[in-house]
Amino acid sequence: MSKNLWEKNLLVLQKLSVVSVGAMAIFLATLGKPASATSFVGTPSPNLNISFGTLINFDDKPAGVINSNDYVSSGVTSITGSETLQRYAFTFQSQPSYVGTSSFDGSIRFEFAQLVNQVGIGIASGDATAEVLKVFDASFNLLESFTVPNVNVSNIYAGITRNAGDIKYLEVSGSFFAVDDLQFSNSSVQSVPEASSILGLVAIGGLAVGRIKRRQISVATTR
Repeated sequence: MSKNLWEKNLLVLQKLSVVSVGAMAIFLATLGKPASATSFVGTPSPNLNISFGTLINFDDKPAGVINSNDYVSSGVTSITGSETLQRYAFTFQSQPSYVGTSSFDGSIRFEFAQLVNQVGIGIASGDATAEVLKVFDASFNLLESFTVPNVNVSNIYAGITRNAGDIKYLEVSGSFFAVDDLQFSNSSVQSVPEASSILGLVAIGGLAVGRIKRRQISVATTR
């Protein structure tokens, strides 16, 4: 291969290496930026005016104790509470059942089978204490917290939307409340590149440049 061709190959690979390093820098910068989020409120069932993704209305089984794995087939790995969770055969929202702890106080947590970017839940509140929605990632790091507006006894639909699909858990906590009509969606609008793919690109670029340089020196030495 001629010297000029070697030099052209080296120049191309050097440019690729610069692009790879640039992509890595962009990736690292992305890691440092939190995903933006919005909270929302709406009208609960029976006139639910916010509809998206998968809906679980808890009306498929009779009143009684909820097993944590009752909704695995619907995309919810587990439902747990600070106390025993039950379906109660009375609700102001979708009939006939809603979900609460044995005392209607404490917290209720939903774990999703897949990461999602949007969650919503109907809340029936029996006192003036505001309920709080929290969403966590797969490592149980808090992503967002939203205090739901409440004026004494109220029924409301509330939720959180993030532009990245990183929500693994939804937790609702409060005093004298029950929940209904869980919705979730994984239609995220932001995709984060895998670190391994970016690092691989950088490594390949660097190895290729080094190989061309070594072969160029070898050819020059033998002449």
